[in-house]
Amino acid sequence: MPHVRNRALSVSEQDRRSALLLCASLLFCGFLGMLGPPSAFGSEEPQLGTLQQLNRLSRQEALKGHSVGLNAVVVYSDKNSPDIYFQDETDTAKASSAQVGTNLVVGQYVELTGNTSFSEGRPALTKLVVRVLGSRNLPAAKRVELPRLAGETGQWIEIVGIVRLAETNQGRLNLLLQDQGQSCRVSIASVSEIIDLKWLAGAKVRVEASTQASSPRGRLNRHRYCRRR
Repeated sequence: MPHVRNRALSVSEQDRRSALLLCASLLFCGFLGMLGPPSAFGSEEPQLGTLQQLNRLSRQEALKGHSVGLNAVVVYSDKNSPDIYFQDETDTAKASSAQVGTNLVVGQYVELTGNTSFSEGRPALTKLVVRVLGSRNLPAAKRVELPRLAGETGQWIEIVGIVRLAETNQGRLNLLLQDQGQSCRVSIASVSEIIDLKWLAGAKVRVEASTQASSPRGRLNRHRYCRRR
């Protein structure tokens, strides 16, 4: 009889240990459930930190809405244009003034956060938030020859050409430039200081501009004029 009682006690202890192990397993599973599925561990996607990374995305990747966070300089902003151009140390990108929601001026150093998208045949920014950090000197524009201008849409560039036509219209200076047998039109805002259109005709000039599908928009700095031919 004592042997039977000891056996019954042994079974009871085994059951108690099994119950404790089951409770511990359930608690551990509940903790894992709070953390998320196993596939989520270490899968947080890194943030895109340069405009070059943005511009290199394929259409399929851009539409995934990757997170973007970077600093850049405003290189083009005009109240009469729907586009604003930003440039960092790697590349250039544009956003619509409606997205920005605040008045930006050329030379402001800003923080851009948002998500990737795809628009007008190239990667773009959406859900954009802009925070002004201060001001910076404008980065050097990319020098492009007129015959290669068509491949530089959406870039901050410098072009050189001979002025074949110069006219003003509603506070803008419109130029027709020519170089190496290629012509392009340039629209320049805030031209109150540029009054000698006769001097411009036939002059060789440098223009820093943002390139658009229609025509470059930028500025003509009189300190960067080349000599008149």
